[in-house]
Amino acid sequence: QSSEVDFLRSFHGKPLTSALPVLSVGTIMGTLYVSFVWVYMPAVGLGALSLPSLVFHAVFCCSISSYHAGVITDPGAIPDDWRGEPDGRPQFMLEKGGSFLPSERKRTTGTWRFCSKERKFKPDRAHFCRALNRNVLRMDHYCPWLNNCIGYY
Repeated sequence: QSSEVDFLRSFHGKPLTSALPVLSVGTIMGTLYVSFVWVYMPAVGLGALSLPSLVFHAVFCCSISSYHAGVITDPGAIPDDWRGEPDGRPQFMLEKGGSFLPSERKRTTGTWRFCSKERKFKPDRAHFCRALNRNVLRMDHYCPWLNNCIGYY
């Protein structure tokens, strides 16, 4: 039941249209399954425990579980202790006295990158995703087919 809740939670607060790509993938996967199991296998005379059936079911289960993991996995967010003022340092450096220096800096001033929407400093490769309305660590891109960002996790 937990994975069902995670799946439904991934659509919470988003418009209904964001679920359409995921529903399309589900429809395509369902059509493939029904076509193979209820149409192709009986027409060719394959049994449920035949090698092609076992291979199809194994690959199909791996595909479904991988897709599900992609939909529900949180792509990663900037920790709260990265908050601070744009001209200062993050909280974790002020409180713990760390010596972290990001390699990505603003081109014009050479200062740390800062997100004015979340009021947090941005680590290397972190970018703001408008669809998720937050920064994502190691953001690659937003995938509408997963209704999620491809990021750190």
